[in-house]
Amino acid sequence: MAPRHSYKARRRSVKGNHAKSAPKNEDLLISHPRHLQSSITATVQDPLPSPQALIPRPVTRAQTRKLIAEAKSPQEPLRRDSSSPTIPARASGEHIDSSHIRKDLEPNYPPDGHSNKQLRQYVPGLKLSRENLKKLQRQLHSASSEMSPVPATRGGKRGGKRGARLTRATLTQSELPRDSATETTTSISPARYRQETLANVKIFVKNMVPPQDIRSQVDAIFNRGISKERRNEISKIAKRMSKHFEAVATSNRREDDYIEVVVSALMALDEEIVFDFVRKADLNSSLIPKLPQLSSNNEADHISDRPTERQRANTDTKEPSDASQSDVLTSESEPYSGVKTPRPDCTIGFKVSTISDVLSNHGICTSQVETLLTTLQCEHILYSDPTANFTFVRFPTLVVEGKAYGTGKTMYEAENQAAVAASCMINLFRQLDDVHDRYAPDSPCGRKTPVVFSIAIWGPMINLWVHYPLVEKNITSYRMSVLKTYNASVPGDLEIFLSMAEQFMSWSQEDILTGITGQLLAIAERAPFM
Repeated sequence: MAPRHSYKARRRSVKGNHAKSAPKNEDLLISHPRHLQSSITATVQDPLPSPQALIPRPVTRAQTRKLIAEAKSPQEPLRRDSSSPTIPARASGEHIDSSHIRKDLEPNYPPDGHSNKQLRQYVPGLKLSRENLKKLQRQLHSASSEMSPVPATRGGKRGGKRGARLTRATLTQSELPRDSATETTTSISPARYRQETLANVKIFVKNMVPPQDIRSQVDAIFNRGISKERRNEISKIAKRMSKHFEAVATSNRREDDYIEVVVSALMALDEEIVFDFVRKADLNSSLIPKLPQLSSNNEADHISDRPTERQRANTDTKEPSDASQSDVLTSESEPYSGVKTPRPDCTIGFKVSTISDVLSNHGICTSQVETLLTTLQCEHILYSDPTANFTFVRFPTLVVEGKAYGTGKTMYEAENQAAVAASCMINLFRQLDDVHDRYAPDSPCGRKTPVVFSIAIWGPMINLWVHYPLVEKNITSYRMSVLKTYNASVPGDLEIFLSMAEQFMSWSQEDILTGITGQLLAIAERAPFM
């Protein structure tokens, strides 16, 4: 039961017939509810001596304000075992109309406790707001906050006063209970991402001397002859490219503006429309290199690196649903590497029509080519289109990555992203070799170490890289070597860059396309679904 409080009101003389309606020693009990919004009721404690006392009379506003003022006067602290306090009533059975009492004049009483529970400390009511919630959390969790101090963090991207404010906001939110906080992903520096995350999956972003077989392939690509007429066309494209670079560099342009100058020049070289240029498409995460795992015999298990090998043994006996379920279980059991899904600024590969035109000369129509590529893609055996949203760019061999020149970004970050995207392209060509060996092991098409390229851009700076795999003791590492560095501000550099791009496109159209279509032809002749 709620404790009752005593209010001794002075008796006033009442004129009229009701002057003697209430005895001198009669008390009026007012019970104060737990919530302030409840009404205040009045009951009579002592028995009524006369019938006249049963006649109710309203209390005037002046009397009500006087009672409330006396209630706000200092009182002795309440005790749990104290008797019920009373106040003298003017008339027995009077009922105080609470509608005449202003809410802002009501006394703020502590909540009453249960009789069989210990009396709790009264916490004054606060207005519901974000600041009051933070204060309450600090009071309730001050002990846990002292036991687990918050480490210092960098505040904001721009630093300074704004960064300091962001730091304080982060520290305040860290004081909240852990179960009420949401999970946040922490970003690491580009240097740590390169030296730790990428190195763990054997992606080495540094200039290395390529092996002899890779050097031979690179020399064969960039020693191709270019006709005089073609060189004149390249010179004209280089001049237009130089003007575009100058316009972008002398104005406040975005990162994409620099990249678009390079991509537009590459598209100008593709006169026969053999290649497809896809902007900002996420690559399939299944092609990202996984953490190498050691089996019981201490041999590296690279099943996770190559999805084709994961399905090779039981593809003919498993139902499609069982195969997909095993893939899900395998992917869930693989440890998270922390490598970000690559999204190149531009991915350059073959058009589907380009592959169909070559295979049509061998008796395979366009619909059969599409069926072959789509079936292998849906069965997760060969990701001929490595993009996650099916942009239908097939077997890419070149990616373009760029970073903003005037907003604090660096070539370092562009090289990191290019290395991951290149490793995905390498795994794609390794998938093609695996599928070919599975369906046509006796085919004359031989294996060759895949070689892909990337262009890293930072303002007027352009780097051309070659990427290749290196297998040592059954562990695959992904390496890269810089071929040439160009500066768009230096006369003649852009023409040299476009000449090497022309040689790359010629190699892709003649050697790479021929190898891809030869393997696909052997697969189509022996695949059961064709």
